[in-house]
Amino acid sequence: PVPVAQAPGELAVIDTIYMFKAGEHKEAAWKLVEFLFSNPIHLSFVEKTGLFAVTKDISKQYPTDPATQKIAALLPRATVYPIKEGWDVVNDGMLKAEQSVLLGEQSPREAMDELQKKLER
Repeated sequence: PVPVAQAPGELAVIDTIYMFKAGEHKEAAWKLVEFLFSNPIHLSFVEKTGLFAVTKDISKQYPTDPATQKIAALLPRATVYPIKEGWDVVNDGMLKAEQSVLLGEQSPREAMDELQKKLER
């Protein structure tokens, strides 16, 4: 919830795929990247997830999509995950809490209460 008298805000996320020099299967890894970003696969991904296309060919197909236009209009005021000391603790804690709920190990309330206690230390 947004506190009273404060403007709402949007959180933008960035997903990244990494390939490392020391990797043993560089050619196979690159083939996977090429496959994932090939037009039919990337188009299917964009349609099913509602995320923005990241290739030129596919992004050209979506400039008039109403949902994409609404999201794009919010981007100028969006904040990207903070890159600050300690953020990794929050992010990691949230991921573990979400997994705990999805696996049925905790209720959402239990997971958030536990995370809150960890972050207050």
